[in-house]
Amino acid sequence: MQFPIEDVRAQFPALSTTDSGVQRIYFDAPGGTQICGAAIDRISEHLKKGTANDGGVFQSSRDTQELVEAAHAAMADLLGGHPDEIAFGANMTTLTLSLSRALAQEWDAGDELVVTRLDHDANIAPWLLVARDKGMTVRWLDFDPAPGRLELDALPQLLGTKTRLVAGRP
Repeated sequence: MQFPIEDVRAQFPALSTTDSGVQRIYFDAPGGTQICGAAIDRISEHLKKGTANDGGVFQSSRDTQELVEAAHAAMADLLGGHPDEIAFGANMTTLTLSLSRALAQEWDAGDELVVTRLDHDANIAPWLLVARDKGMTVRWLDFDPAPGRLELDALPQLLGTKTRLVAGRP
C-alpha cells in the first residue's frame, strides 16, 4: 500500500496557495509549520465564541480550560503518555529555553553539554546560552552530510563524568 500523500496534503489549505499562479513551496523551519484545516476550524470556532485565561469561574474561562485539557489528553493518547506529562508553549525555542534554565540550576562551571551540528537552532541556542552563563564546556557531535546522519560512533568520546546533557536527536 502506498502512502496517500495527496490526501494528506489536501488537509493543509496553505499547501494549495499560489503566488502569481505558481504553487508556493514552504521551506520553513518549525516556527513556520503549516496547520491542517481541522485545526484552523477548531481555533476559529474557539475564538469566535470568546477566549479567556483558564482558571476563572466564567464560561469562556471554563471553555478554554476544557479545550486545553482535551488537547493534553489528545497528545498524551498520541504519544502514549499521561496528560500531566504534556506541555505546550509558544514554540520549541521558548520551551527549550525554559527547560534549559530549569535544568541548569543544578549545573556548575566546568560541567559539560553535548549538542549536535544537525539540530535546529531551537535545540542548540538555549543550551549554548546556559553554557555561557554557567561557564560550562560545549562539545559538538558532528554529522556526515552525505546521508545527513549524526556520527554517533563519535559520541562516546564526547561523554565524560562532567557531561550533564546530550541535546540532540538520533
